[in-house]
Amino acid sequence: MSEVPGSEGAAAPAPAAPAVDGGERPSAIPSLIMAIVMAVALCAPAGIVAIIFSSMALSRIGQGHFADARRLISWSWTASMVGMIVWSAVALFLIASFYFRIGPLV
Repeated sequence: MSEVPGSEGAAAPAPAAPAVDGGERPSAIPSLIMAIVMAVALCAPAGIVAIIFSSMALSRIGQGHFADARRLISWSWTASMVGMIVWSAVALFLIASFYFRIGPLV
C-alpha cells in the first residue's frame, strides 16, 4: 500500500559503513569548506594543511572510523584558525606600518 508507483525493481540505497568505533557520524564538509576558503583567499600553506586533514577525515568517515575522523576534523579547524591568526597579524602589521610609516614600507 505504501509503495511508490514505478518503484518496482529499483535498487535499495547502499547502507552507510558500519561504525568501527561507535559514536555519532561526524561531518567533515564544514571544515573542508573553511579549508578551501583559507587556501584560496587567506593563507595558502595553512589552507593546504587543513584541506589534507579534512580529506583524510572524509576517508575515515567512509571507513567508519569516527573517532579518528573527529580528531582529524579538529586538526583541520586548528590549521584554519592558525592560518587566520597569522593572516590577521600580517595584515595588522602592514596596516600599522603604512599608517605609522614604520617597517618595510618606509
